[in-house]
Amino acid sequence: MFEIGDLVQFKKEGAFTKTREHPDKQIGLIVDLERDVYMTHKGDWDDQIKVYWMPYGEEEVMPEFLLEKYEVST
Repeated sequence: MFEIGDLVQFKKEGAFTKTREHPDKQIGLIVDLERDVYMTHKGDWDDQIKVYWMPYGEEEVMPEFLLEKYEVST
């Protein structure tokens, strides 16, 4: 579960993220969220997340299952 202010990135795997990818959508900041909006195929509820993409400079609304918390690579 995410909170406002979390840093996120697209999940590394998954067909759905491929349609949303852009080279400048490297790190996202969660600026808004709404709980329990999307029902998954398993019957669980996912949140609707509004992400501000950096350095892309635009906001995008999406379900939480497309995202994971940002991990610093070493």
